[in-house]
Amino acid sequence: MNVTFILNGEDVACTAGALDRLSELLRDTFGMASVNTDCGSGRCGTCLVLMDGRPVNSCLVPAFRARDCEIITYEGFSRTDDYGRVQAAFDRHGVDLCPFCRPARYLAIGSAMDARSDSRGADLPSVLSSVLCTCSSPAAVLAAAMDALAGRQGPRYSRDH
Repeated sequence: MNVTFILNGEDVACTAGALDRLSELLRDTFGMASVNTDCGSGRCGTCLVLMDGRPVNSCLVPAFRARDCEIITYEGFSRTDDYGRVQAAFDRHGVDLCPFCRPARYLAIGSAMDARSDSRGADLPSVLSSVLCTCSSPAAVLAAAMDALAGRQGPRYSRDH
C-alpha cells in the first residue's frame, strides 16, 4: 500500500506491506538511524518518535497508520532550536546520555516543549521513564528535562516549503 506523510518537515511517500511497522519503515526506507528497533515490543522505548506531536513507540505502530501524519524523528528534532535548549540543559546538569537512549529522551522532552502539548510537562516523568536505560540517574534526567522546559514559548516546527 502507498503511504504518504510528512517526515521531519518533508513530504514523503513509500510503499509499505500490511505487516510493516513504522520503526522499520523509518529506519530501513528513510535511513533514520536514531529509530532503534531493539525489543520490537514497546518495552525499551528507543524507537520513540513524535507522531502528530505525541510520543509513540514506533515499533508498535503499523506503517500504514503514518498516512497523512507528521512524523518527527531525532534527526528532525536535532535541526530545531529546542534541540539546542535540551542539549544545553543536559550540559548544565552534567548529564551525559548514551547514544542508545539520547534520541528517545530528547524527543520525549521535545514533545513536552511543543506548544500543542496541553500538559506542558506534567506527563514528562512517565514518558521519560518509558525509555529503559541506566546510563544516567532518572532524577538527574528529569531535572535537566525540567530545566529545558523552563522558558519555552511558542510553536516549534514549521513545515519546509
